[in-house]
Amino acid sequence: LPPRATLFPYPTLFRSFAGWWAVRHMEARDEPPLAIMLTLDLRHPIPEAPGLSPFALFEEGANPTMSEIVLGLDAAAADPRVRGLFVRLAETDHGFAKAQELRDAIHRLRAAGKEVVGWADSLGELGRGREGAMIAAAMGEFHLQPGGTVGLAGIGVEIPFVRPLLDKIGIEPLVDRRLEYKTMADNALEPRLTPANREMLDAMLDSLEGQLLRGIGDDRGIAPDRLRAIVDQGPFTADEAQGFGLIDGQGYLEEVRENFR
Repeated sequence: LPPRATLFPYPTLFRSFAGWWAVRHMEARDEPPLAIMLTLDLRHPIPEAPGLSPFALFEEGANPTMSEIVLGLDAAAADPRVRGLFVRLAETDHGFAKAQELRDAIHRLRAAGKEVVGWADSLGELGRGREGAMIAAAMGEFHLQPGGTVGLAGIGVEIPFVRPLLDKIGIEPLVDRRLEYKTMADNALEPRLTPANREMLDAMLDSLEGQLLRGIGDDRGIAPDRLRAIVDQGPFTADEAQGFGLIDGQGYLEEVRENFR
């Protein structure tokens, strides 16, 4: 072979793929309609950033990132062609921070005069519906499938302690710790919660529960004390949730979506 020849022309192959991708994504599309109804599916994980795989350029249908969702909702709020947003929910596991960010973005969309309606077949069954309930409360209307449940309950934490097991098998953990509030290694060093660890966890849980109750209460118009008493009775059937004002109605997906249009 000549000195500059190669068996596999990688640059040429890459340029060919890049050109194919660009043409495929720059094809002429029909003009969007004058009235747009958007759909947002929040039943799937929401990544913080896109994947780093080079094949991601050629994939379609990947879950949008958190920033893409928020920026998209803000763009929809400023677009006069957008009439509203239909949201599908489920028992989410996005985390409180993402739930609050989605709640704020929905508030901005509604403040711009856009209608927001949501639906779920169920919002958790055994206490996994807290984030979903917070997001749902921000919408103008939220409907649940008949027979569904709302897993809205109090917040708790479980911490396993392995120190008793280590003592039984004769293992002494050697971990340096600075003062009593450095609790990262407590599950290996202590047989139970220390007063300092309990104090920290109580403060954290009180803060999270307060944010949850204030968010849902403000959006649903339920006084904090009343909402706390309601949450203590959870989880709820669809009838109970509607009776307590946690949802607006019950219906099947196509029925709710058709009424929204």
